[in-house]
Amino acid sequence: MENNILIMSLSNNLEKNIEKAKKSKKEYRWENKKYDLEKYEYLTKVYLEELKPNKIIVFGTDQSSWNYLYNLLNEYFYSEKENVVFLDEQKNDVEYIRKVFKERFSDKCKIFFIESKNKFDNENIVSDLVFQIEEIKKILDEQSRNQVYVDITGGLRIIFLSLISIINILKIYYSKLKLKVLYSQNDINLDYFQIIDITNVLEKLDFVDAISSFTKYGSVNKLREIIQNNNLLNKLEELYIKLQFNFKNINDTYKDLAKINVNNENEKILKERIKELKTLKNEKYHNKVKNYGIEIVNKYESDNKKYKNLKDQRNKIVHPLNKFGKYIENENDSDYKNLSKRKILIWNLGTGEFGRGYEKVLYKYIDSEGQEEIIETQYTFEPYIENYDEIYIFGLETGRWDLLTEYFKNKDIMLPNEKIKYVRIDNFENINELNQKIGNEIKIKKQEIIEIDMDITHSFRNIPFNLLTSLRLFELLNDNIVLRSIYYGERILNSECGSIYKIPILEIINLYKSIVEFKDYTKYTNFLENTKMIDEKLLNIMRKISEAYTYNEYKKIIEISKEFEKVNNKELDLINKKIYEIIEVKLIKNETYEELMKFVKNQKNSKNYALASFFLIDIYKYKIFKIDSKEKSETFYKKIEKLKNKYVDNKLKKLIDCLNKLNNIRNYAGHINIREEVNLINFSDSLEKAIKIMNKLTLKDIEKYEKEYEAIE
Repeated sequence: MENNILIMSLSNNLEKNIEKAKKSKKEYRWENKKYDLEKYEYLTKVYLEELKPNKIIVFGTDQSSWNYLYNLLNEYFYSEKENVVFLDEQKNDVEYIRKVFKERFSDKCKIFFIESKNKFDNENIVSDLVFQIEEIKKILDEQSRNQVYVDITGGLRIIFLSLISIINILKIYYSKLKLKVLYSQNDINLDYFQIIDITNVLEKLDFVDAISSFTKYGSVNKLREIIQNNNLLNKLEELYIKLQFNFKNINDTYKDLAKINVNNENEKILKERIKELKTLKNEKYHNKVKNYGIEIVNKYESDNKKYKNLKDQRNKIVHPLNKFGKYIENENDSDYKNLSKRKILIWNLGTGEFGRGYEKVLYKYIDSEGQEEIIETQYTFEPYIENYDEIYIFGLETGRWDLLTEYFKNKDIMLPNEKIKYVRIDNFENINELNQKIGNEIKIKKQEIIEIDMDITHSFRNIPFNLLTSLRLFELLNDNIVLRSIYYGERILNSECGSIYKIPILEIINLYKSIVEFKDYTKYTNFLENTKMIDEKLLNIMRKISEAYTYNEYKKIIEISKEFEKVNNKELDLINKKIYEIIEVKLIKNETYEELMKFVKNQKNSKNYALASFFLIDIYKYKIFKIDSKEKSETFYKKIEKLKNKYVDNKLKKLIDCLNKLNNIRNYAGHINIREEVNLINFSDSLEKAIKIMNKLTLKDIEKYEKEYEAIE
């Protein structure tokens, strides 16, 4: 059975707003249909009729119009038109609302409350979002097929941004989830409310995430889901493998990439990123994608006199089952703290209500000294002008630039100026053009970190979201850009004072992305250091696992397994249970053949191809044939060839043929000065094949091969 699921945010004061809308004589329009406000007084009615959802998920605050929604759903699900009125003391009672909705609508409607913030204690927002993500995931898990519609029109902007973030994160688990994102746009130039499909916002996020994986870890897996140019993607895969294995003909691949024609802006951005990679020497590239173990090997092999202190460390990485150097601590952290910093605020300008600009509002805010202050202003960036080196105001040509200029002119501040700059945009839909515009405006200097904050209070909702997406892309494509915080100016219903506060949306996005990156690449990101969401014991274990995989330190993994056994899974919350499950997959418990093969497979799955081949060859030598550590490789492979000619069995022949090919490539990574050419085509497939062959070997096979090897002269 297929679920039709509607996810929406619920506005405040709907009854009053409906009356206003009716007086304006507007109507809803969706594709080629018109919906008169006398019958379809609110867009949720349109969705119920057209989409016919059997499950509805609603986000709101204690101030949202729950009474209206209750009656609307009562009519939709039960055909009852009786108008139920909540008492005044019930309207804003969160527990009461949750109770009556659960009793009446059971599994038909799920509601989530997002606390309205008239204070600055928003630490719980992140944990609330985690809970909401996991609860929605449960709903999606109930059925194999789901069509999900997400409307971002109503409610606070914090809810809209939360919704988009939640959906983006859910796509991690449901890559083929059928999604539509809808938005009712109230354009002052139109005499109707236009319902538009903005599902492409998710596609933009997907591209940013894919670029992130490629930029940070060299992976093209996520790019394959977005970009159809297989020639380009295959060459990028080849580039990553050549960089890992220190192939001397790397420039040939760069030349081939330069010749490939690009079909769209996404591919163009990708090729620009490749040009930047070309400027990096191998060891610098390895450092950039956090392949610190390969970086050490590369340094030592390129100049063993200069880096003679790395000899033991190199041997430990290249020969993990043979020679063991001293454990090496990661010293590759950036000197971020020592660089000069420039602080920038991005702010959005719209037209205001009915095109008349923005009203003056009393806002509470926290000043640079950490003190609570109050300001009356039309523009939420005003209290923070002195906190930033530059402020960029983005908006459409139709924005009320005249009112903004006049407002500050009356305060003897002439805008725009050197510090506060106007950036007029024709179209916010094209993320790539927007990213280019940002790059043209924000000049990047060497030896400087640019910290960017953004305010999402004003303009059409899709505009700040598109701008935020472009800023995330801008951050990924420039190493010295840091997207730091998002601000929101909230007007509090029935309160004389609103609040300007930070929304921890970036924190929740980065949290989930960091967890996924650990799962996919076994990398520990710096963001995890600052989060309060992950159990300290698990955080420490994640850090140790990442280091152990980076340096092929399987013995460390065994030690960590013992530490992990002491963690009580039953005491963990949702997000930590997920991390617990991921860690379990990464660990090995002992030095048995099966457990060591598991470690190799994990290295391969983490895209650590060179490290996986080092380890696999060592298992081949020291666990199957149990050769003496002093035996030279040349002697070993001569005896192996004789063993192959004896034709012990078909499995052994396949094993030897496969591992001989793999060893040639492995030698490139461990000895970068060799001159032998090898075939790199389908390398990852060859590695996977070798792992499968070795996984099929029984203890009886291994004992037989060992005896046969010992008998060879």
